Amino acid sequence: EDSITAIAIAPTDRNVIYTAGSDGSISKITTAGSALISKAPLPNRYATDIAVSPIDAGTLLVSYSGFNSATPGSPGHVFRSNDGGASWINVSDNLPDAPANAVAIRPDQPNEIYVGTDAGMYVSFSGGGAWARMDNGLPNAPITALAVNRTTDLLAAATYGRSVWTTALGALAPPGPQDEPFLLSAPLPAPVPPNANCSSGFFIARVEDGDGPGVQPGIFALELLLDSPGTRILAGGLNFGGLTDVSQVGFAGFNIANAANENQRVDIRLTGNSTDDPSGDFLVRVTINRRTQTTTEQIFQTVTAINLREPYETSLVVEPGFYEATVAPEGFPPEAARGEPEGQFFFSLASNFVDRPGGGFQGGTVAGGYHAENPFGGVSGFVAFCLGTPHSASLQVRSAPTYGSSGAGDLRIQVLDANQQLLYSVP
Repeated sequence: EDSITAIAIAPTDRNVIYTAGSDGSISKITTAGSALISKAPLPNRYATDIAVSPIDAGTLLVSYSGFNSATPGSPGHVFRSNDGGASWINVSDNLPDAPANAVAIRPDQPNEIYVGTDAGMYVSFSGGGAWARMDNGLPNAPITALAVNRTTDLLAAATYGRSVWTTALGALAPPGPQDEPFLLSAPLPAPVPPNANCSSGFFIARVEDGDGPGVQPGIFALELLLDSPGTRILAGGLNFGGLTDVSQVGFAGFNIANAANENQRVDIRLTGNSTDDPSGDFLVRVTINRRTQTTTEQIFQTVTAINLREPYETSLVVEPGFYEATVAPEGFPPEAARGEPEGQFFFSLASNFVDRPGGGFQGGTVAGGYHAENPFGGVSGFVAFCLGTPHSASLQVRSAPTYGSSGAGDLRIQVLDANQQLLYSVP
């Protein structure tokens, strides 16, 4: 008879609970009820453990016992979901084909993942994948359970017949470049001198190439969340930009929400240039979609030539909701994908109430595009925003571990203030 083998509560939302079963099934329990979220490529083998991200209730890892020969059509021992179980990625990579008995996430470095197997302990610094053997004095015995003590910064590992061992979190340094660097609850300092337009500061978060050899081109996204407490408002809107390619649009998502549920005006201002003709026009398709969990509604689209001499400008009045703005190059052949970027863009989304100043975007943003060697000498992407009230922010880059082979690699995230002073850089 099947039974529940593991239970995990999301640290950021105690109303989200995940369970695992002896038949390999995974379920998600919320205030709306319970739902089975098992699907390919999860194997029909004994699920041993669940670990939920300390910064995102929808990101979780599940470990599986057994051997791949028992489920040849669905091999793997560790799987990751970034969307609450709607889809799954096999992140077993170079782990040995041996039962994985436990999985743990470092609380202050959520891309640092520990897995205990019958063949010993392994660590990944990229959210799963590229596993490194972690001995640190451990006996040659199966690891049966893992526990993290955030207060003491210790990782405890229970072994089969050889007692319980502890090690300091962060005892191992990441082996070289990071694909998905992040910054957790970083304080954003008040501006010096005071900024009349942005009383709590103007900041730029940017993504650029890391220190590893060469450039690993591909998709990336930068998630920026304003931490509670506070208004959590990007005052006045946001600016974003970077590189775009046939294979990947430039994009930003933003949320309009206010106490009176009022419509807001969004003023669009767009410039850019092409790689082939930096001083000429760059033909792009601009789209604004309103999105829910189940629908996508196009509310605006145009094809226009942009340049650095004169901005393309227009305004929209939109109701509260979540929106995405995208910029895609037009007129380039499909074989141009994943090579040199087709161009760069600079997108301003300014927002106010329809009849008066105020509004802004709620909570934060996610923006991204294409990472490659920048022919213009700049960064691959950036987000610039204004704060009217003090906040800390959590930032996470998504690339190859999340997007697979189409994702970029070896990235760096930086945060600067209005004076271009570097506040944070990871790595």
